[in-house]
Amino acid sequence: MSTAPAEGQTQLTPRQQQAQLLKQKVATLRDVLSSASMQAQIKPALPRHVAAEKMARVALSNRDLLQCDQTSILRSIIQASQLGLAPDGLLGQAYLIPFNTKAGWRCQLIIGYRGFLQLARQSGGISTIQSTVVHAGDDFNWKLGLNPDIEHRPC
Repeated sequence: MSTAPAEGQTQLTPRQQQAQLLKQKVATLRDVLSSASMQAQIKPALPRHVAAEKMARVALSNRDLLQCDQTSILRSIIQASQLGLAPDGLLGQAYLIPFNTKAGWRCQLIIGYRGFLQLARQSGGISTIQSTVVHAGDDFNWKLGLNPDIEHRPC
């Protein structure tokens, strides 16, 4: 049995095969994300200022996610939508990160510190919030109890 290409066809190099497979995965994921049923799941979870199409574009722009299980990608996008966080990496609110597990590649939503700040503000349960870097050698004291206090003097 011959594995040579038929007459008039050219054999694809491994790099071309990989590019073709990548295009197929992008097309499949784009179809799933733009489907009416998926848009119907994402839209109600999103805050007014975030479009469902933006969430789909974010997932499609990260080529590393294409090796992940589609269900894990969709789950992570819906989680970000429900929290009202943009997983685009630009705002630092949330990230869609591929992890290699025993069950294969999975996408997981990782909330950044700016996302935690945003969630705290959205909760309405805080009056102020502030974040700053504490370096080795800084004078940093943290007191708990009835009169909690934080004291930080950079060196």
